[in-house]
Amino acid sequence: MKLAPLFLFALLSSGCPGNTPPAEPDPGPSSYETDMPAEPTSLEPAPPPPEAGRIHLGAAMLIGGEGLTDDAQSAASKAFMKAFDDGISHFRQCYAPGLEKNPSLSGQVDVRVVLDQSGNIYELKLTSAELDDPAVVDCIVSAFRKLRYAPLQGGRFFSVTAPVKLDPK
Repeated sequence: MKLAPLFLFALLSSGCPGNTPPAEPDPGPSSYETDMPAEPTSLEPAPPPPEAGRIHLGAAMLIGGEGLTDDAQSAASKAFMKAFDDGISHFRQCYAPGLEKNPSLSGQVDVRVVLDQSGNIYELKLTSAELDDPAVVDCIVSAFRKLRYAPLQGGRFFSVTAPVKLDPK
């Protein structure tokens, strides 16, 4: 009787001749496979674009003020440079399109900025431009309006002619 389980196993594993079950159709790739991107994505933001050239204030700034002491004029000058540094992204946004059109675009844009006692722009004027892209020049001048300036420490006005230097390197 020990052969009965072995015989039953052989019979079940061989199946019935001519009576094989139909093959299941290939379902193709699952929706999970087709909906997945080729590479995994990250939830982290894309890196910022590379910096558009070098932008800085030249050393030859002309500074003046009405009713400002030397200390107040020095403080206003430092505050102006800080506002420029804090808002450098506005100037980069101006320079980047010009560099895309002309990778060697370089020069200087001189802008006169007069601030009132509250740190608001009283006057903004292009004084000279040595840059062969009028759109970039206009944008640079307008970018000064986007900066946030500190109120003056005494005095009525603070005036600066800011030489904005642009270098593609």
